[in-house]
Amino acid sequence: RMAIWLACDVLLNTTVREGLNLDCFEFVYVKEESAGVIVASEFGSTSSVLNGAIRTNPFDVDAIALSLDKALAMDDAEKANRRHRDLPYVTSRPSKMWTQLILTDMLSINSSSSPVLTHDRNTVPMAGPGRGKVLHEYSTGSGTGFEKLGAKKVVDAYKSTKNRVFILDYGGTLRENEALSKYIKSDINPCHKGRKLEQVVQESIEKLSADPANQIYVVSGLARSPLEAAFVDLPLVGLAASNGLCYTAHADEMLDGTGGLGSSGSLGSLSGGLGGGGSGGGSGGSAASSQEVRLRRMNMSSQQSGARDWFIFDYGVNWDLVKAIAMPILNRYTARTNGSSIRIRDPSVAWSYYRTDPEWGLMQARKLHTELEAVLLPHNVQVIHEKGELEIVPRQLHKGVVVKRVLQKRAQRTGITPDFVFVIGDDASDEKMFSSVMSYAADVAGDPNTPPPPPLDGTKVPVDEEGAAEEEEQRLFMCTVGRKPSLAGHYLDNVSEVHDLLVALTTDTEAVNQAAMDAASAPGLAHRP
Repeated sequence: RMAIWLACDVLLNTTVREGLNLDCFEFVYVKEESAGVIVASEFGSTSSVLNGAIRTNPFDVDAIALSLDKALAMDDAEKANRRHRDLPYVTSRPSKMWTQLILTDMLSINSSSSPVLTHDRNTVPMAGPGRGKVLHEYSTGSGTGFEKLGAKKVVDAYKSTKNRVFILDYGGTLRENEALSKYIKSDINPCHKGRKLEQVVQESIEKLSADPANQIYVVSGLARSPLEAAFVDLPLVGLAASNGLCYTAHADEMLDGTGGLGSSGSLGSLSGGLGGGGSGGGSGGSAASSQEVRLRRMNMSSQQSGARDWFIFDYGVNWDLVKAIAMPILNRYTARTNGSSIRIRDPSVAWSYYRTDPEWGLMQARKLHTELEAVLLPHNVQVIHEKGELEIVPRQLHKGVVVKRVLQKRAQRTGITPDFVFVIGDDASDEKMFSSVMSYAADVAGDPNTPPPPPLDGTKVPVDEEGAAEEEEQRLFMCTVGRKPSLAGHYLDNVSEVHDLLVALTTDTEAVNQAAMDAASAPGLAHRP
């Protein structure tokens, strides 16, 4: 093969799927005097590891023709630059190393396993002194207390309450998540681009958010920019991005011009600790509970007119030091993983492999995750791995932090505890939302000066008003999408059922409001037998 490589100027590889192929490595190595160009299939292993290769789709004849024309017309300087880009990688991996790596992967392929939530039925005491009852019991998907959420039950509770809070996840709850695709690299996950909701769902959320008795927050793992783009037409909906690392205040919070910050307008704090650590929180959860979480306004120098104001939860992390340690490692993995990129955020940093070969990108991401966790262990941060991306975030960060803050701020603004709370999510990160809601309910129940929180089971709680005993129905719904082990008490089977529930809330409410308006416009009808 050596003679062939030396004689040709371009090596064309149009494989649809392949494992280890060292032909392209040999081509790079031998073309020392006259560099050549590699045109590689985006589905093959070569495009995953050689950054100097021209990537093309073997099913697109026109694209292959254009790539060949580009390769043949390329000047010597660019050819040499492309070769020098890949040569260190090729020369540092002899055949012996490739053999060792393959054998190691074969031995370890069955050793990786993900932890499974296997809690039995648990009881969370939420009744304070003098209340005497357990307001909520939660169970996992196998328990008898875990049941499918009926739309009628939610709608009836909605109609009978006056201070409501909705906490909604985005991907997998309001929008379908799609599996990683080997063949559509530019569109691996529909949610990461901030695509808008279906029209009927968007209209339902718009109607719900327009009701002053409602407060709606979407808490997502997406970064700020794509999440904001997805909800640009819903300005009354509060948003929390990056699993709650940053959030934009609900419209009601912006009325005083502070966006939920303290009286100084520069910093605010989340009282009562983080809470909601739930099971699996480890030592980080206990450390978080004793640490005051403060807010600061996000640096939005490039903010467009009319965009939202964003605020960041400050966990006391020295981000300059963290980035100084992490950036050399991220740069090294980016250089050897074709299609990967580093995303600098305020305040975190992320490594994306959306556009890499899925198998190679995942392999590199796992190695990078282990390496970053080891070097950043003393710095109060963790590396989360989800949806084609690694991100360095505070160790105490979880969605429950912003959920608890939303409930606290709502109670402060209205002067009463929300009597209707609806929380829904679909994955492990959303379990922190459920545990934080229970933690908040326990805090409220333990405060004799605060009205009791809404019970899950819909029991009527007596409320004394001007010396008269009055019964007021209160509701708290926690729901997961898909029947699986969860702290939630209810489940819905899929995203379509979530959509149907939101539509039912607005449809039934509109009918009730219309009937009331009709009765008011024709008062004589009300006296007819």
